[in-house]
Amino acid sequence: AFLIIITHNLKFKETEPGKLGYFEDQDFKKMKGTIDLTAVTQISIVTSPLFGFLLVTPNRTYVLRANTHAERMEWVTQLSSRC
Repeated sequence: AFLIIITHNLKFKETEPGKLGYFEDQDFKKMKGTIDLTAVTQISIVTSPLFGFLLVTPNRTYVLRANTHAERMEWVTQLSSRC
């Protein structure tokens, strides 16, 4: 099953195995970029932003935010299984 994450400004969707695309629109047509999940070296829960977590790669750290604690834990679990 493909992973889909929706934040306030961007929508995230696994576009192919190991690639998480981020989009500007609800229809997943305007992709801004991708995160190579195979390059993620660390996933960390943070207190700011609220319900936030980090995806750390050698070249960039991505800060993502869920809407609830339970949603954040689901994202971290799903992403951990793909990294």
